[in-house]
Amino acid sequence: MKHCLAFAVAALSSYSKHMRSMARTLLAEYRELAESWQPLRTTAIVNKSAGPAHQALLLFPERTQIMFILDTLRNSLASGGGSALGGGSRKHWMFSSKLDTGGRLTRLHANFFIRCLQQLNKPENHLYQTIWNCLLSKPAIDLNEVPDFLRTFFSANLQFRIERHWICRLCADSVSDSADYLVLERSRVYKHVLTTYASSSSDTTLQASCG
Repeated sequence: MKHCLAFAVAALSSYSKHMRSMARTLLAEYRELAESWQPLRTTAIVNKSAGPAHQALLLFPERTQIMFILDTLRNSLASGGGSALGGGSRKHWMFSSKLDTGGRLTRLHANFFIRCLQQLNKPENHLYQTIWNCLLSKPAIDLNEVPDFLRTFFSANLQFRIERHWICRLCADSVSDSADYLVLERSRVYKHVLTTYASSSSDTTLQASCG
């Protein structure tokens, strides 16, 4: 099924500890399979009659990058991710399941890792280098802050508008409860975005992203 890895990462933001447990198991199994996968000795033995999907599976060029992202995700959760966030004083029950927010990814961080995975097959995209600069700068993502918000929002790159639009869309698409709100507040996202939005130099792309 397409995007199954992204669905598993998204499940780590579930309020159900059983859903999160199943997601962690799936990701661990995927990581183990990816590590044990053996590349072909030569591309000459690739079956030319096979379809493009089968050939892509045999070659699997993004394997090491996916493993790196999953390791970063694991390290982020192991460093106390979610235990101090909680999601605020919400209902004690949801979807007939008792809420348990310990070790839970916020929606914002789940979306961040999902969008990192979606960029793997787009090395020509400007955001490819931006995302990898963030991932390679530290072994784990701080789950109390928006990943690399200041460096991305105030990028000195000539294509800074692309980076700014990307981080703003990530924040705007990820506010689902008070845990996400607190992460944005800790990173001073509202302050910086509103200040830039009100500036005379603000472009219409940023205003549309924040609207």
